[in-house]
Amino acid sequence: MEKLFLKLIGFIKKEKILCIICLIFFLVTRVGYSVYLYELKYKTDEKNKKMYVRVLEERKKTDKVSVYLVEYENSKFLMNIYDKLDNKIEEEDVLKLRGKIVIPEYLNNPYEFNYKRYLNSMGVIGTISVYSLEKIGESKKIDFNILSKFRKSLQEKVESMLGEDENTIFNSMILGIKDYNNTSALEYFKSSGSSHFLSISGTHIMYYIYVIDIFILNFSKSTKRKIKVLFLILFNLMIGYQISLIRASIMYIIFSFDIKDINKYIRLLVSFLVVFSINPYVIFNASFIFSYLSIIAISIVLPQFSSYFDILNLKLFGLKYMDYNFLKFSKVKRFLFYISNYIFKSISFVLSIYLVTLPFQMYFFCEINFISILSNIIISPIISFELIIGFLSLFLVYIPYVSDILILANNTLLTLIMFLVKTISSLEFLKISVIKPDVLSIFSYYIILSYYFFSKYLYKYFSIKKVKRIKKYLKTVTIILSMYIISIYIKVSFFEEYVYFFNVGQGNMALLHKQNTNIVVDLGSTSSGVASNILTSFLKAKNISKIDMIIITHMHDDHMNGVEEVIENVEVSKVIFSSFEDKNENKNSEFERMVKEKNISTINVSYKDSILFRDFRIDVLSPPKDKIINSSDNLNSNSLVLLISKKNYNYLFLGDATKETEEFMFKEKIYDDIIYEKLKSLKTIQIGHHGSNTSTSNFLLENVNNCSAIISSKRKKFGHPSVETIDILKKYNFDILITEKKGAIKTK
Repeated sequence: MEKLFLKLIGFIKKEKILCIICLIFFLVTRVGYSVYLYELKYKTDEKNKKMYVRVLEERKKTDKVSVYLVEYENSKFLMNIYDKLDNKIEEEDVLKLRGKIVIPEYLNNPYEFNYKRYLNSMGVIGTISVYSLEKIGESKKIDFNILSKFRKSLQEKVESMLGEDENTIFNSMILGIKDYNNTSALEYFKSSGSSHFLSISGTHIMYYIYVIDIFILNFSKSTKRKIKVLFLILFNLMIGYQISLIRASIMYIIFSFDIKDINKYIRLLVSFLVVFSINPYVIFNASFIFSYLSIIAISIVLPQFSSYFDILNLKLFGLKYMDYNFLKFSKVKRFLFYISNYIFKSISFVLSIYLVTLPFQMYFFCEINFISILSNIIISPIISFELIIGFLSLFLVYIPYVSDILILANNTLLTLIMFLVKTISSLEFLKISVIKPDVLSIFSYYIILSYYFFSKYLYKYFSIKKVKRIKKYLKTVTIILSMYIISIYIKVSFFEEYVYFFNVGQGNMALLHKQNTNIVVDLGSTSSGVASNILTSFLKAKNISKIDMIIITHMHDDHMNGVEEVIENVEVSKVIFSSFEDKNENKNSEFERMVKEKNISTINVSYKDSILFRDFRIDVLSPPKDKIINSSDNLNSNSLVLLISKKNYNYLFLGDATKETEEFMFKEKIYDDIIYEKLKSLKTIQIGHHGSNTSTSNFLLENVNNCSAIISSKRKKFGHPSVETIDILKKYNFDILITEKKGAIKTK
């Protein structure tokens, strides 16, 4: 195998141009196929259809839903089963079902989590919602029985001997099985910045190979290499498709061959191209990005950091270098020197990775987490022992007593790890929330970093005089870029003003922001979880920790079903809603009780109420307090109509107000002159009832200026906006903006 590999390298060197052309053709073809598979082949089904799927693994199980990773038409999907239809489904079961394929939508909101891209990066197309199912047998595919038995035997033994948290950690670190049900253990690791230990990657592979080395000490170097490569392939087959594992395995195999003229950067590029060719969408995967950035950090930054800390360690012990004086140290002093050296090595290792990955930590998590530095320094040595004992348990699972002793040793280490993770994760003061950096800020950071770590290499290529000139220019660029990063942060944190009308599908949600004031008008969607996820992601990215007011126009789900989830994650001062209550539904009372349970004050408002809050004035134009506006849907016609003013900017929110509401508002002069003046100088109007033909009448449009008319809707749901509404808005020369087409709409 080694000779064949060397011949291949020789051929590549000889036929470089041909190989490059073939590589480009292959990558273009692979990217094209992936685009077809993930973007074009499957669409969201409107109706249930018959499908046959093979169960690959269980992902999550709650009282409401069971989630499985399944294979359908040789592609992977997440299967969601509701109403307890699963009937003890196991891996490799073949199911006949009726259900719908759902391809997650990206709604084009700022900082929105792209769930579709996340699934694609993991090799998953979308989800399948199940209506009915029956188990018809087991898969007849080759499943590498021996490997499955090894994995299952150890999993069962561990489950019987370890606690719930310890079992979760072991399965994840050694067997590559994520227990998505034990969210508390996973959250502790995430909070402490140690979640990378739970995904099998380069560190795990290093100790896996170390354990194999124990069993093959007396073999030749060439034979050892072949055995290690073979066992790596078997480990991948046993664990299954995991990008981090494949990347680490490929890198080990490539780096294990001693080939002249091929440096570590070329090998790194080769490993990237191999992983990329398997699934090009992996570039959207956060763990993939972090893994390659970490390797770059270890290759470039770590050597310099290590040299600094080596000098510091020598100085601590009164040494200029490892000279004769070191030999005169007592055994205790030597031991302390080696301990100190190990600590400094660990610190330099962690800091180098942290420094290189920092912009992406801020981008993905919107925080600077100093806890992760502490946790990696403290937990890493224990993790090393755990990985060695864990992989020994895997190889010796069938040896009586020995395997039991090893699993008990695992239990001790895992209990200690869990204790440390819990303790460290409680140090919340070591986390600093920050705004999500833009692409230019990230790019600027790496230019600045490159200047400090690569400027010394300029002397190899330029004269001293030219180097001084280049360094001068680079220093100027560095200062400018640093000022840009700081100015962007200050602007977003203290001076930004905006109003966002978010795309939540069929529903309404808007955010008005000025400096430290945040007002949300409506917070719902017909798709549960959509509105709350979009808003919390946005607030986190902008480093906004508090909402001053949430105003709910009326108690329909597509206007308020995200409130409960938001108040779980964000501090909310007040919730305001209409005093009108439909006697048949009693939703106001239920909603008020839910909000008050979170110790949030509530305010009922109605026609002619005004709220002055900092730079905002909120005037309630409807519904009346003393009577009901009757229509085919009284809850809609009595929803809140709000005129919100900020300096000279005026915004009209109509909720689901109907033509009857508009007639009440404008048939007779019922407001102060200042209200009519503001209505004649609107910046934006959010059209009532998602552009339905039940709203937007001449009464309304004759009394407001022709400004931006925003319609928040999704045509497939109820056919909104109606042709009638679009026509009348065009007649009055309004600038029509529809969230389904535009995504989130921003105005000042």
